[in-house]
Amino acid sequence: MVPHIHLISPEILVNGVPGGPPTQEDCKKFKKPDLNPGKTEHELHQELATVVHSVFDASGCDVLRFMDHNAKGGYAKDRAPAPCEGIRTTLGHAELRSWDCIEIPFQIKMSEPHASSVYLGGELRGHEDPSQPSTPSYESTPTPYRLGDQVIRAVDDGEAAERSVVHGALSVSEAPSGEHGVGSTTRRPEALQPPRSTKLSDHVHGEEVLGYFVDYMRNLYKYQHRTFSYAVHVCYDMARLFYVDCSGILVTEPFRWDERNSLLHRFVWKVAKLANAGRLEDLGRDPTATLASGEEKDRFLALKDDMNLPQHVREGFMRAAADNYPVYKLEVAPAEPSEDEWFSDMPFPPPKEFGRPLTAQSQSSPLSELSPSGDPLQSQSPQPEARFFLVGRPYFATDELFGRCTRGYFAYDITDADSESWCVCFLKDSWRPVIPGRTRPEHLVYQRLRFYGIDRGIGTLICGGDVGGRWAQQTRIQDYLPKESRPSLRVHYRLVIKEIGIPLEDFDSFPELSAIFVDVIQAHYNAWTLARVLHGDISVANILIVPPTRDSDRRRGMLIDWDLSRLECELGTGRTSTPDRIGAWQFRSALSLLYPWKPYRRSDDLESFVHVYLFLVCRFHPTDASPLSGLVRTLFDTVSLVDGVEVGGSTKRVLFTSSRSQIRVQGNPELQELLEDIVFQCSESYSRIDFDEMRRRYGFALPSPGERSREPLTARRAPAIRFDSVDIPRSGSVRSRYLKRKAELKAARAANEASDPDPCVVQGFLSEGGDLVDLFKEHAAVELACSDKAVDHPRKRKRTYGEDHDKGAKASDE
Repeated sequence: MVPHIHLISPEILVNGVPGGPPTQEDCKKFKKPDLNPGKTEHELHQELATVVHSVFDASGCDVLRFMDHNAKGGYAKDRAPAPCEGIRTTLGHAELRSWDCIEIPFQIKMSEPHASSVYLGGELRGHEDPSQPSTPSYESTPTPYRLGDQVIRAVDDGEAAERSVVHGALSVSEAPSGEHGVGSTTRRPEALQPPRSTKLSDHVHGEEVLGYFVDYMRNLYKYQHRTFSYAVHVCYDMARLFYVDCSGILVTEPFRWDERNSLLHRFVWKVAKLANAGRLEDLGRDPTATLASGEEKDRFLALKDDMNLPQHVREGFMRAAADNYPVYKLEVAPAEPSEDEWFSDMPFPPPKEFGRPLTAQSQSSPLSELSPSGDPLQSQSPQPEARFFLVGRPYFATDELFGRCTRGYFAYDITDADSESWCVCFLKDSWRPVIPGRTRPEHLVYQRLRFYGIDRGIGTLICGGDVGGRWAQQTRIQDYLPKESRPSLRVHYRLVIKEIGIPLEDFDSFPELSAIFVDVIQAHYNAWTLARVLHGDISVANILIVPPTRDSDRRRGMLIDWDLSRLECELGTGRTSTPDRIGAWQFRSALSLLYPWKPYRRSDDLESFVHVYLFLVCRFHPTDASPLSGLVRTLFDTVSLVDGVEVGGSTKRVLFTSSRSQIRVQGNPELQELLEDIVFQCSESYSRIDFDEMRRRYGFALPSPGERSREPLTARRAPAIRFDSVDIPRSGSVRSRYLKRKAELKAARAANEASDPDPCVVQGFLSEGGDLVDLFKEHAAVELACSDKAVDHPRKRKRTYGEDHDKGAKASDE
């Protein structure tokens, strides 16, 4: 959270809101608060409401109102949200809750401990001599202080107002290029000189206030479809304004709001004018998400009772509509691919067959046969029209306020004019990073897989595209930061898949789980060999179970979330320029965790399949580990920070160099045999790895030797040592096998050194995947009298890098 907060002048933020400021005559109609000493927080709320409504009246705005103090606005099925305060719209349906309608969240605090920790310098006005004039109070000298583990430095005027805030300086003189302001596509805010930098927090109460604010914003994005949001924090006579999108937070320096022409009055004026003009998209509302009504809404609400749908689908739609949760109609507008996000090994523009659900393209057609010349490539298919989907409560939503902010929905496709053709599907909404030449929309990967005939073990694409058009809805905060500390541009994106899968954790038995792994590893193999695509993010969440269909009499596995996939030509060779930390930490290979600069390889994906399976064994089968949480934490969750780089994987390497499984299941010899076979064969691959060379090429540099170690040693002949003669029996067969194996490994390493291969190219069992599939096939054939799956073992997740760890191109994204 902390690295995403950046300080900015309040004038810059207010000027960035579209619209003109109030005139002097308008300001005369505004009210100012009565902030006499002794006010309670409730009374402060009433004063603030009076001020806000006076601005509404002066602006002629009748579609906004200031909410009641501590209004509740959540839903019974959700975790109770924080009290809802702020400016809300009066538009919309009567059954909408407060969190559905709020436009500008307000956080109102009264106590001095909160004020002194959130605002810099001086006492609150209510604690001053009321006879003194109302002037801002700032510290006279720069003072260092801390917010969490990051240093935020107060600076003086001589530093040209550059702010060293968290991960980089914020130069307020460097306004966005062009005519774009904060949250606006029409204005460029004037670059003003703000007062000295102020501290966000150096006190336990300040951390608490900051935590409350983050909860506020999480609730807002949880209940609404937004592209960004403004927010206000008021503490007695001081206020801060916030601008929040998925790339971070702009927070203004504190300012007084107790005069009629304060920045808060000007801000509320602009908000009122925008709302009155119906321009809620300039306040952060997503214009492609509208409330559903009529037959469309009725049909959506009836899906929970449609017995033609699988049970898990009916249950999903039941939860989506529970407690009168609002039903939204979302638009997904497919667009033609752009050249800077196209595949580097395919000609552009794409073939006319590219993008169709299924093509007649031969599975063996090499990429080189696709020529950019010729009429078929130039005659593109007509631009597809927008499609529309109904959604309710998210099936899942990440708790992160920044990053991809992924949300998944059980959706209802209502695009077809014939309502009998409407169908259920799954919609993923996220903010994808845009790094030309490195990232691309996920639907293009699905289209590529289909183009090369891969139609088993992956989802069926319905459509996908940037919301509102190519790069139409994008983050703005990076435009206000210096280039060296900017996060990557993020774009609002939606993807729709035909299948609604079942979570992998809902497998019936371990033989069924093995069969599911056969399906997804085969799909992974086809993607690699036919389309030259490597998934790059194998995890529990990215493997789903598909119910039986007319083409299959059993539940099958499906590999999803190809947004982090890479082409074979994009894997690179040699030491990477930045540490590779993409994907789910728990399931990354030992080598990729141990050696941050190692280029990613296919063997890393195959090893991830192994870790996912072992993880599920630990969760859903009794073992002799005590405590189990300790084994799981050390094997999957351990992370250390070395020179600012996260490393791990040492326990995984120990597992794969010991030849014996550290996981011992109870009462299931077939499953234990599978684990032993997998670990033993993985150890065969790991025994061929030169870890010293791996560390030299892709790890941290070893410390320089001490002065004493540089001195040449004087060779001395060791005296002969005499031992007693005792004849102890020897196990000749075991020792002979050991010596033979040792000689083989020595010869293999010598051969490798002679040819100087890349040490990160893993050989043997983890190089192809066929042997792993054979093991899973054999175990899938085991017949059980009853399920061998146990109840999920509860454990405290010390560190998880699944949904809550940003899955962007991290090297260039932070």
